[in-house]
Amino acid sequence: MDLIAEPTAQDASSEAIDAPPWSGWTRYAFGVTFGLAAVVTAAAIFLTATTAGDRSESLLSSQIVLGVLAADCLLIFGLAGAMARQVLRLFRRDDPDAGARLHRRFVSLFAIAAVAPAVVVALFFGLVVSRGMESW
Repeated sequence: MDLIAEPTAQDASSEAIDAPPWSGWTRYAFGVTFGLAAVVTAAAIFLTATTAGDRSESLLSSQIVLGVLAADCLLIFGLAGAMARQVLRLFRRDDPDAGARLHRRFVSLFAIAAVAPAVVVALFFGLVVSRGMESW
């Protein structure tokens, strides 16, 4: 009598379906892309801060900054798309388990609680900076 059951093909297929969405190479690819976006953003900030006052060089440097910012936007939109795909995948599941639905509700509430103050601070900062620039 053998107490250890051999895995069947059905067990292997159910493990592939139930695999966490951010496992394996996708987690590392997301991390590398996030790090690359941070480096490109830092480069754009550096290029903007060190722009020369001469008009002839300022056109070239502004074109370089626009190119770097365009590359940064592509990276950020790619990361946002990957995140949106995972969120949609999470909410498409129709779990009959009450614990899973409660967990989904808590995650949603905490996400809103984390994003709302950031949006308020960004709006306030934008208002203060624009008012400061107008009076200056």
